[in-house]
Amino acid sequence: MQAIVKGLEKVRFELQSSENDGPISEVFLKTLKEFTAVAAAEVQSLTVLYTEVGRKADALALYFGEDPAQCPFEQGQFSLPGQINFFSW
Repeated sequence: MQAIVKGLEKVRFELQSSENDGPISEVFLKTLKEFTAVAAAEVQSLTVLYTEVGRKADALALYFGEDPAQCPFEQGQFSLPGQINFFSW
């Protein structure tokens, strides 16, 4: 998630930098402004969803008697399919 937010910050920095380029980058500037507006809304939406999934992952870890601090969401997303396969046999 941090990589996505950092990426958007880099795009915004590029937008600010290109504002001083003059008419040569006018089309690029217009396109980048449109992209940044849409991307900012998408990143905000993704942040909300990621937070909600994190809460649910913590609740799932607690349900199985695990400490959410010891089993972060990123680790759980890789081990959950293995557990599902184990219990489905």
